[in-house]
Amino acid sequence: MLCASELVTNAVLHAGGELVVRLTRNDGHVLLEVVDERPLELSAVQPRAPMPDNAGMTGRGLSVLASLASEWGVDRTELPGPAVGKVVWAQLPVDAAPGDGAPTVDVRERAAPSWASADLLEAELVDVPARTFLESEGHYDDVLRELQLTWLGRPDDGALGTLTLRVAGFLAGRGPSRATSAAVAREALAAGGERVHLLVAVDAEIVEDSEQFLRTMDEIEARASRGEFLVPPPPPGIRAFRYWFVGELARQHRGEPPLPCPYA
Repeated sequence: MLCASELVTNAVLHAGGELVVRLTRNDGHVLLEVVDERPLELSAVQPRAPMPDNAGMTGRGLSVLASLASEWGVDRTELPGPAVGKVVWAQLPVDAAPGDGAPTVDVRERAAPSWASADLLEAELVDVPARTFLESEGHYDDVLRELQLTWLGRPDDGALGTLTLRVAGFLAGRGPSRATSAAVAREALAAGGERVHLLVAVDAEIVEDSEQFLRTMDEIEARASRGEFLVPPPPPGIRAFRYWFVGELARQHRGEPPLPCPYA
């Protein structure tokens, strides 16, 4: 249960889109598989080295998995239609028990993802600071995890539930775009670069959703400043970068030319 929780949480937070969980029992072990729509990136499925102060809110899940599973790994997998995703798997030892002959449950039936729209344009985000972008993305994941856990403890809090669903829905909807942009930023840093150009799909709905997301994050950070959440507000530069990012999507959707990011 712990390993499944960690893998599903990773898929929800980092891959977005639909996911599939499979359990297959064989002699002496159970094979747990979590399939998502994010293409295989080995750097994204390796246990993280701990931060020097061990204060990170996330990043320990794969270390937990590695310590409990007899084997684990990640593989590329074909999805319905032209899409390619990945499967993260873990083999877990279990005591032998007589079976009842029931077939393995397989929930692979699923609709093909609809990621594209004929109205989508590509916004070009120029000179984006890679570290700031990744820090901003990590903050969103921390906020979502905090909201989910807090809502579990206060399920009757309608306002909290609304905030949680808004953030979860927005991040899941932008999952493929977030994954691609984060991969570009990580590759740039690994090669010694500090700034990247990002291409982001945009239409009127994406602009509207993004602007609502800004208002939602402002509300969350105001409540965090009052001590209602454990996750701290981000540094001022991250908030300014977030506003620039969404503003640039809106500008380019109106047909205006791209402007370089002014933030470090």
